[in-house]
Parts: sequence; C-alpha cells; structure tokens
Amino acid sequence: MATALLSVALGSAVVIPVAAQAATSAPAARIVRTAAPNIPPNAQWQFEGATYPNTSAGLAACNSEGKLLVEEYPKTDISWNCRLGSPDSGVYNLWILFEM
Repeated sequence: MATALLSVALGSAVVIPVAAQAATSAPAARIVRTAAPNIPPNAQWQFEGATYPNTSAGLAACNSEGKLLVEEYPKTDISWNCRLGSPDSGVYNLWILFEM
C-alpha cells in the first residue's frame, strides 16, 4: 500500500509542473499588437499622447484609434500598440510605429 501511495504522489508531482508551465506560457490578452512586416530602418515608436482608461472598453477604444490612424496615414503610420502604464501609469497609452 505504501508503494501505491508513493507512486500516486510521484505521478501527481510530474503532472503539476506541466500544467503550471502551460498556464505561464499563454500570451497576455491585455495588450493587443498588430503585425508590422517589413519595418523600415527609419521607423520608430512614438507616443501619440492619447490615453484610455484601464478597462476593456478603454483598451478597445485605444485599439480602435490606433487602427484608424494606420488606415488614415498608411504612408507614415505603420502599426500601433496600446501599452498599459507607459508613459502614463494606470491607463492605456497609444503608441504609433511611425516612419520618418
């Protein structure tokens, strides 16, 4: 009986780290990034100056504005990123990948 309990304990010890590893390798869902293929060498990230509340609606509004800017200015605005707390803490900050 002691051998059966020991094998059950060892078996569960092997399963727990795998489950923990799977949970930590999941991507963060709070920040949305768009793909920016073929980034020119003279492009840089620039804080747009717009901030949005730290809510799901605030993140949606930030992404909507970023998408709109990239669609309106496709020759200069390559991509966008809504960063939480950078540079203004506690809110989403709209960053644009801007080609100079």
